[in-house]
Amino acid sequence: RTTTALRTPAKENPSSLVLMKDDSATNGTDDPFCGSMEDDTEFVGIPEIRFVPNVANAGLCCLLCQQDPSCRAWTWYPDPKPEQRPQAHCSLKTFQPEQVLSRSRRPSFVSGQPYRRPVQDSLFCWTVARGSSYELPLLAYAHKMRTNLFGCDEYAVYSNESFEVVPGVRSVVVNTSLSCKSGGEFKTALNTDIFLTVWSKVIEEGRFRYNDWTVKTDPDSVFFATRLRVAVSFHRDSALTPRGVYLNNCKYGLHGPLEVLSKQAVLTWAAGSSKCLTHFEALCSGPCLWGEDMFLDQCFQRVLMVDRVNDWNLLSEAHCDSKDWKECDNGAIAFHPFKTVSGYRDCLRNANYGALPKPES
Repeated sequence: RTTTALRTPAKENPSSLVLMKDDSATNGTDDPFCGSMEDDTEFVGIPEIRFVPNVANAGLCCLLCQQDPSCRAWTWYPDPKPEQRPQAHCSLKTFQPEQVLSRSRRPSFVSGQPYRRPVQDSLFCWTVARGSSYELPLLAYAHKMRTNLFGCDEYAVYSNESFEVVPGVRSVVVNTSLSCKSGGEFKTALNTDIFLTVWSKVIEEGRFRYNDWTVKTDPDSVFFATRLRVAVSFHRDSALTPRGVYLNNCKYGLHGPLEVLSKQAVLTWAAGSSKCLTHFEALCSGPCLWGEDMFLDQCFQRVLMVDRVNDWNLLSEAHCDSKDWKECDNGAIAFHPFKTVSGYRDCLRNANYGALPKPES
């Protein structure tokens, strides 16, 4: 279980931490602003980069990880065989790239990931995929090329099954079916319930809190994070408003291949999505026959009052009347859909691998 999302900064100066010659830690704050800490949990299956003995508490262990740029996770645990007085130790760990952590229940162990002030306009990106479909080779290729969600500061692949995307990157399992019917006015996938469950997992894990923007993308989207960072940089002030902001990518309304929400918008969604369910079930006399993108769009506009900003350069796709989406050379941030590796590769090449378009003279 996660005991806290964000620890309160202690009064002491975190820089007071001192490493002794034997690598033990002393004289540090015992409750740093450190990120999520999980009680009775050990992070397993990732390499240890450093063992630090005699660490008084989990807060110091987290601070040690915070100060080491190569450390991405830590576990603090009591010595199973103390020779004299009770002792505890700190294991600093890493993983390349941001793979999914494996957890093992271990009483008295505490584990976590460090909070570091991310770069401005940082992105947490996620997608939903089936491991036994065409989506897996697309994701593996995107990872190789560092495109789609793999170009973001942090990322996660959610699924109803556990599978390896590439060595070191596994799916996060969500308890839901990924099958749904099509229907409604627009004959789209009626996948709202699926994505409400996935969103609950995104919010539960909480990594979006450590980034300025959260991006939901599709496995068959050729998406360039470098281009998106330029776009969101124009909306920093709106992103900090209490309800946040989201970017609309199509004149017909938000389309699912690329959904961009500020951190405050995700917090608003987390607190208010149940209100939207109640509102629209009453309006439609039952579940509205919408896809998840339309539900999110309508929820933000009509119930939660989240600011909406139109950006027609976000997404180039046929369903939004783009005539040249297949060419991938119009400077858009994402192109959709490309369901084969060869087609994805051609789009990357035509888009100059995400290089920023040259300014018009």
